[in-house]
Amino acid sequence: MAKKIRVRKADIEWAKAVKERDHYTCQRCGARHQGQGMHAGHIVSRRYRNTRHDLENGVTCCFGCHMFLHQHPEEALEFFKKHIGAEKYEALRLRAQEVEK
Repeated sequence: MAKKIRVRKADIEWAKAVKERDHYTCQRCGARHQGQGMHAGHIVSRRYRNTRHDLENGVTCCFGCHMFLHQHPEEALEFFKKHIGAEKYEALRLRAQEVEK
């Protein structure tokens, strides 16, 4: 049985803000529509609290592209670095992994 993902109000608000920022357009393939077909995905894993709700850590993708990126981590990394820039990606990754004081 798959583990259920816990979604909080902040997660829902973050996803909505990411999709609105990207005009409900898949940043990988260009598909565009409002509704259930668009996902707000995390560039750096959402398990890191420092960047979980950071808009810079979000990208709008259609269902197909979101699944592709999860199943092909090398291509996902290449896409993210191209999408936001290698320097921004590295800064985001480092910020995500900072130890909270």
